This record gives sequence, C-alpha cells and structure tokens, in this order.
Amino acid sequence: MVVVVALLLLAQVGSPASVDGPADAVAEIEGLKGRVAALEDDLDEVLGELDRQAQAKERDRLHWSGDYRVIWNNFHQSDRSVADDDGVAYPNLWSHRLRLGMQYDVLDRVRFYGRVVFYKNFGETIEKPLFFDSVQTRLARDSVLRLERAYIEWFITDWLVLTAGRIAAPEGPPAELKENTTRSATWGVQMVEAEFDGVMMTMYLPQIPGFKQSYVRPFYLPFHATTNVDPFAEDSQFIDIGIAPMQAFGLLGETGIKALGDNLIQVGGVWVPEFKPRFLPILQTFPEPPFPESLGWFVQFSSLFEQKDLFESNLDLFIAWNFTVLGPSGDTILYDFGDGFELPAGLASFDDEHEHTAHMIYAGARYTVPLPAAAAAYAPRLGFELNHGTRYNTLFSSPADTKINKLGVRGTVFDLYWSQALVPDHLFSRVGVMHVVREFDGSFVGPSLPTSTSTTALQVLLHASW
Repeated sequence: MVVVVALLLLAQVGSPASVDGPADAVAEIEGLKGRVAALEDDLDEVLGELDRQAQAKERDRLHWSGDYRVIWNNFHQSDRSVADDDGVAYPNLWSHRLRLGMQYDVLDRVRFYGRVVFYKNFGETIEKPLFFDSVQTRLARDSVLRLERAYIEWFITDWLVLTAGRIAAPEGPPAELKENTTRSATWGVQMVEAEFDGVMMTMYLPQIPGFKQSYVRPFYLPFHATTNVDPFAEDSQFIDIGIAPMQAFGLLGETGIKALGDNLIQVGGVWVPEFKPRFLPILQTFPEPPFPESLGWFVQFSSLFEQKDLFESNLDLFIAWNFTVLGPSGDTILYDFGDGFELPAGLASFDDEHEHTAHMIYAGARYTVPLPAAAAAYAPRLGFELNHGTRYNTLFSSPADTKINKLGVRGTVFDLYWSQALVPDHLFSRVGVMHVVREFDGSFVGPSLPTSTSTTALQVLLHASW
C-alpha cells in the first residue's frame, strides 16, 4: 500500500525543483500529508470492499436449512378374526422432529450435503433398542441428534457424477406430494425408503428425442456386521462374530416425456447375491451361533411414473410397482425359546415350496383446490394413496412419523390426507387418516404367518421450515 501511495504522490507533486523556499516546502509537505491520508482512506475503502465481497462469496457457498414438526397420532388396532373384538386404542401419542441440514459448495465441481435429525416422543426417556442402521432417524427414540445424511458429490465431467457417503434416500418421489416439498433427485420410495451408506455414480445420457434429460445410476450398498469389543486390540475393527458382510448392487434409470410437462419415469432394480443372517432378537431372544453363510439371494425390480398438474387440472398422479424374486438357500438360523420350543428363521419364503415371488403396487393422487390468484398460496391440497403388498413383499422401507411401515405392509393400506398452507413456504398443517389391513406378517426374514389385524390411524401435524 505504501508503494502505491508514493507513486500516486510523485505523479501529483512533480519535480522537487518546483519548491521556491522553506515556507513553500513546509506548505507543500503539509499538503502532501493531507493527500496521503485521503489516499490511504480511499485505498482502505477499496480493499475493505474487496474483503467484504470475498467473504460474501464464501458465505454464498454455504446453505443452511431446517424444519421442525409436532405430530399427534391416535391408533386403534383390532383383530378381524374375532367378531366381538373391540380392539386396542393408543390415543394421544405426541412426538416431534427437528432436522438441520447444510450444503457447502467446496469447489465448483465438489459439493457436500449433511443433515442431522432429532426425533422423540413427548415425555419418553427410555431409549428404544435398534438393530437396523437404515432407520436411525426414522424412529422416535430419544433427544439425541443423529446423522441422517452426509455425502459428497463430485462432478467429474458434465455427464459423470460420483456420490459417496450416507446418501439422501428416505424421501424420494412421489413422497414430496404428501410431504408438501419439492421433488428430491433420488430413487423413488417404492425402491428405497430408508437411510443407507453407499457409493453411486450418475451418468447422464445423450439427449433422446421427445424425452427429458435421461440418466442411469449404478450403486453399491455394503452392510457390515463387525463389532469392536476391545478398543485396545490391534484387530479390534475386524473381530469375527460369525456374520459376514452383506452387499447390495443396484441400477436406477430416470427420464421424462417432454410433451407431458412435469413428469418422471423411473425404472431400476436391487440385487443381493447373498443375504447374510442378521443378529436380531425375536421375542427378546437372540439366535445362537454357528450361523449359515447365507440365507439365500433376492432380486427386486422397481418402476415409478409420476405426473404433476395433469392437463393443467391441478391434479397430480403417480403409480409404482415392484416385483421381487426370492431364492432362499434352505439354511436357517435357530431361535431357542426354551422348554423345547425352537423357531427356525430364513429368507422370507424359505418355508414355502411353491411361491418365491412377491409384488407391491403403490398409487395415489393429490388435488390442489383452485383459488383466486391472491389466495393461491393458501390453496388446500387433498390427497389419497393406496398400496398393496403380497405375502412376501420385502422393501427397504421404514415407519417415519406415521409410526407405520406403510410400504412394507403385506396387505392393503388406504391413506387419505388434507394439507393446508398456513404461512406459504414456511408453515403448513396436515390432517390424515390411514387404514391398514394386514394379511401376513414377517419381513426379509421369515416365516411369514397369516394374520388378520387392522389398524386405523389418525394424524395431525404442524410443520415449519426455513
């Protein structure tokens, strides 16, 4: 800065020969001092503005977001096989959920996303045991902030993107219709509705006439089952507990039809070549080793079509379909409940000689009530969803705030809701009723036994976002 000021002064002052005497020299020096001070002030202002611009640019690379909701649920369960069964009611179950998210543009081609979640029932102090990592923040447990997502996206080229970490999976399309949000760029909930750690590549395809931008996403999801029982041991991260890591491989393709406006087409599949035993309790009893190498394999094919504002009618529609093929190995894990009662458990359909397939259909609609332009932001939205799963329906899904694993039901679910904006873009309320008719129980691990229970759930929530 001093050099700049000196050069400016020399340019303005000219040659020392212009000074006629001592008095003139003193006056000239005083004048120079004043000009130096003025130039320093100007230069500080310029440099300060540059610093402010640099700081603002850095701040613009960081984006914070969050939301908070209070939820009231009321459940009534009944056994449809008993004619005079009054059922069991679970009224006034209150819970609340806080989510804090961030996005940071590390570089023009590198981005980081993260979100932590607090989800708790009112007045509950006992932490619930959890045996699946994929539902860490999808079950109300305690007042701890837990990591829901943390991943990086590297835009290697204009057509190739690498995503790695705890990926944003639980809220894919068409969940944005009921959740009153924008569509997430991830796989549909009919394929994955849970939290997963994995690696994914997104490859944009050349433009296809008549279609929107198309891409494919191969992905890899590893599931580890090691435990650290001795933090001081050299091999503490690789202690063998008799259950080998499990791997899942998948592929998702997405596109849309230009002539139909805002629409989405997804097709994909997930393949688990070896379904490893899980160290899970049944009726508070853990299985005893040794465990088999694998319970079998399964492949699941998935599809989704979503259309918003059909023919400018304010009507949004979607339909999704899954088809699953199971290949149980015949091996099982054994639960010993004492008194001679033992229960073998295997891959979903292991106890069925004839049927090793399953399907799930999921469809719905949402209608936005037309209002005058001045009140359009407050337009009520009425929605209805229906899903049906067969006996061996298996899905990477989770309950979330409904407390019901809706898409994982082996039976039929009717879901009706009304969503109302209170402060546009920042506060809305939703009132809904869900009726669940279960025909079979079970999950990825069977046996799957017939059941005849139904649940009617009422829900009211208030949701704020920023």
